[in-house]
Amino acid sequence: MKTYLIILGFMICMPVICSGAVIHVPGDQPTIQAGIDAAVEGDTVLVSDGTYTGDGNKNLDYSGKAITVKSESGAGSCVIDCEGDGLGFVFQNLETRTSVLEGFTIRNVNTDEGGAIYCKIRTSPLIRNCIFAENSGAEAVLSRRQSEPCFENCQFLGSAGEGDSSYFVAIETGSDASFIRCTFQNSSVGIIGISNGSAYLEECIIQGIDSLTPAIITVYFNSASLTMENCSLVDTQIYCYGSMEISDTSGTNSSIYIQGIFDFTGTGMVRRFTGTGSHIFVSKGSRVEIIDSELQEGNIGITEAIGRVTNTQITGGNVYCSREGELEMDGCILEEFHAEDHSSVLEFDIDSVGYLKNCILRNNTGGSGGAIDCDHSVLTLENVTIENNSSLGYGGGIHCMYSLLNMSDCIFRNNYGTYGGGLYLRGTYGSMYNCLITGNAADQGGGAYLFSIKNDFFSIWNSTFTGNSAESGSGCELYNVDKLYVRNTVFWNAGESELSYYNEWDANFQYCCIRGEEIPGFGNITTDPLFTTGPGGAYYLSQRSAGQDSNSPCLDSGFDDAANICFGRDSTICIGHLTTRTDEMTDVGTADMGYHYTAASSEPGVMLSLAMPAHFFYPGDPCSLTVTINNTTSDTFTNMPLFVILNVYGTYYFYPSFSDFDYDPITIPPGQQQIIILDEFTWPEDTGSADDITWYSAITTTDFSTLFSSLDTWTFGWSE
Repeated sequence: MKTYLIILGFMICMPVICSGAVIHVPGDQPTIQAGIDAAVEGDTVLVSDGTYTGDGNKNLDYSGKAITVKSESGAGSCVIDCEGDGLGFVFQNLETRTSVLEGFTIRNVNTDEGGAIYCKIRTSPLIRNCIFAENSGAEAVLSRRQSEPCFENCQFLGSAGEGDSSYFVAIETGSDASFIRCTFQNSSVGIIGISNGSAYLEECIIQGIDSLTPAIITVYFNSASLTMENCSLVDTQIYCYGSMEISDTSGTNSSIYIQGIFDFTGTGMVRRFTGTGSHIFVSKGSRVEIIDSELQEGNIGITEAIGRVTNTQITGGNVYCSREGELEMDGCILEEFHAEDHSSVLEFDIDSVGYLKNCILRNNTGGSGGAIDCDHSVLTLENVTIENNSSLGYGGGIHCMYSLLNMSDCIFRNNYGTYGGGLYLRGTYGSMYNCLITGNAADQGGGAYLFSIKNDFFSIWNSTFTGNSAESGSGCELYNVDKLYVRNTVFWNAGESELSYYNEWDANFQYCCIRGEEIPGFGNITTDPLFTTGPGGAYYLSQRSAGQDSNSPCLDSGFDDAANICFGRDSTICIGHLTTRTDEMTDVGTADMGYHYTAASSEPGVMLSLAMPAHFFYPGDPCSLTVTINNTTSDTFTNMPLFVILNVYGTYYFYPSFSDFDYDPITIPPGQQQIIILDEFTWPEDTGSADDITWYSAITTTDFSTLFSSLDTWTFGWSE
C-alpha cells in the first residue's frame, strides 16, 4: 500500500511535457500576465529575477492554458508581491497538470476570496518549488469544487490568513489536493483546513512555532479526509472530525485528536507512527486503529469512543479508557511510566470496556494499580504479563474496583503494593483461569488482596500462587469475602501463612494444594507440589513419565477433566491443550492442579499418552498399561490405526496380538478416551531383571503413511 501511494503521488503530480516557445518577462513581455496571454500550449513563460508588483503581476490567470510559468533562478530570487491587495494566481478554466507554476515566492496576499493560489473549480495545476510567505490577509492556497492541485517541494511560511478559514491551505467542497515534499512552518493560526475535501501529504514537514503555538490541521465532517505518508510533525496538532490515515510518520510534541461533533464522528488509522512527547486522543463516538507504532512519553486516550491498538510500544506514557469507551490492545508493550499521582499506565473507568491480549506491562509505577487501574468497568486479560510494577498504595500489578474482571493465561510477577502485591480486587467479580502469580510482595496479600467479594462470584481455576511474600497472607488475603470459588489451584509461598482472612468469609476451596493450611473443602491437599523447571519456567510438576524421579501429588488431582476446563474470550482454550509436563505433552484425563504452560502443540488435534504405574517393577507391584487419547477437535474419526509397540532389545511386538505386525482400528470421538492395553496384574516373581524396555504408541493415517496423533513412549524395567 505504501509503495502504491508513493507511485500514485508521483503520477498525480506528473505533467505531460511538451516543447514550445520561451517567452521572457520582462524581455519579451512587460508583465507576467502579458507573458501568459501571449503564450500558447506548450510554451514557457520565463520570468527574470526580481520583485514583481502592480497590475499584471498579481491576480494572474492561466485561462486554461497548458503552459509553464517559471522563474529564471528559483523562488529565492523571484518574488510576486501582492502589496496587501489582491491574490497571486487563480485557476478557474479546467487547467490540468500541464499547467505548471514553478519557482516563485508569493507574498502579501490580501483578498476576500482566494489566496496566493486559488483553484476555483475543477482545475488541477502543478505548483512546485514555490514559497508562500507573509500572506496574513488570505490563505496561501484555497482549493474548491472538485479541484485537484498538486504541490511539490513548496514551502508555506509565516502566518495564515484571515480568509474563509484562516489556514495556510483551505481545501473545500469536493477538492482533492496533494502535497509532496512540502514544508509548513511557523503558523500562528492554522496549517491545513479540510472541509468536505481531501488532502494527501507525502514526505512533508509540518512544524509549529512551539508547543504553546502549534501548527494545526483540521479535518471537518465525515466527507473530509486526510492521508499522510512519511511525514514529520513537530509541535503540531491534528483535529479530525472526518477520516484520517497516517503511516510511517514521526511526531515530536504533537497530538492527534479524533473527535465527534454534532452528527459527525471521526475515524483514524495510524500505522507505524513514531512519537516523542506525542499523544493520540479519541472521543465522542469516534474510532481509531493504531498499528505497529511507538510512543515515547506519549499518551493514548479513549473517551466515549472505540480504539484498537496492535503491536505498539508505549514507553513513559499511559493509556486510558473512560466514559463507555471501548479499548482493545493486542501485542502491545507498556513500560516505564512513573506516576506522581493516582494514575496508572493503563486505566479503565466509568463503564468502559477493555480487552488485552498478548501484552506486556512492566517497570511502571502507579498510584492505585502499578500497571492497571480499573473502576466500574469490564476488563478481559488474555496472555498478559504484568511484571516489575509497583503501586503507591493498592495493587502492585492491578487495582480493580466494582468491575467485571476475567483473566486467563496471565502472569503477575515481581510486583509490589502495600495491599495486594500482584492484585487488589474490591467488590469485583469474574474469573481467573490458568494464571501464575509469583514473586510479588506486599504488607498484606503478597499474591492478591481480595476485599468485599460479596455481591457476585469471583472464581479462580488452575492457577499457581508461589514465591509471594507478605506479613500476612503471603498467597492471598481475604477480607469480607463470601463468594469466592477456588478450584485446582496451588498456594505455595514464602510467608508464614498462605491465606489470611478477616471478618465474614465463606470462600469455597476445592481440589487445591495449600501449604500448611487445612482449609475445609473436598479434595484439598497440603503436600509439596514438587515444582520442577522446564522449557517455559520453574513451575512444571514433577512426573516420572516426563523424566523426573517422582510424581507430584498435584497430578490428576484436580476437579473435572482437563478437556472440559475451557476459558478465554470464546472459551476455545482448554487446560487439555496445555501442559504441566517438562516434555510438553498435554494434560489428559483428570486435570492437574496449578498453572499450565503452553504445550508443544496447542493447536486442536489428537494427543496421545502412555502410562504405567511406575518405571521400575518388583515382585508384587501392581502393573498395567493404558493409552489416553485426547481429541481436542470437534470431529469424529473412524477406523484409525492405533499402534502400541513393545521394543525388547530390538525385537518388536505389536499390540493387540503382540505379533510382528498388528494394530487396533479405533474410533476417536471428540474429547478424551482411555484404552486399556494391559489389564492390571501383579508383577510376578522369578522374572530376572531388565531395563530400557520401551513402549511406543501413536495413531497413523489409514494408509500408515503419516502420524495422525502425537507419539509417546514409556521406558520401564524390572528386578527380582
